[in-house]
Amino acid sequence: MASGKPIVAANTGGIKEIIDDGRNGITVDGREELAEGILNVLKNPGFAESLASNARREADKYRTPKITDRIENLYEKSGRGEILQTSKPSDSRSSRPGSDGEI
Repeated sequence: MASGKPIVAANTGGIKEIIDDGRNGITVDGREELAEGILNVLKNPGFAESLASNARREADKYRTPKITDRIENLYEKSGRGEILQTSKPSDSRSSRPGSDGEI
């Protein structure tokens, strides 16, 4: 993706977390779809360029400096108590050790 080439990939594992089918790549299930996806890219240069351009932007999110900045920001917020809980516990008692008065 970072190389600026259109991506045709098997729709397995973490691929679907990164590739948005038809926007920054093509995901396929099986050999026939793989061949069709490659031919689609080769026969449609405008579409291929759009995939490649969007893929470059997506890959930029995963560059080391950006990831490092995001992790540092998370640690800083955590240290200031700014991290919000994303899910609410099922009852008012926390499941954390020591939350029931025991240490």
